[in-house]
Amino acid sequence: MMLAASANPVITVFMVFLLMVLFSSLLRRSLRWRRTFS
Repeated sequence: MMLAASANPVITVFMVFLLMVLFSSLLRRSLRWRRTFS
């Protein structure tokens, strides 16, 4: 996985983008959950 990422920078950028999207979605979910149950 790391070898493929180092060989192809596009893969690293794509993986970072996916991580950012997942992190933002989790943050929104947690914020919404806190608002509804606080």
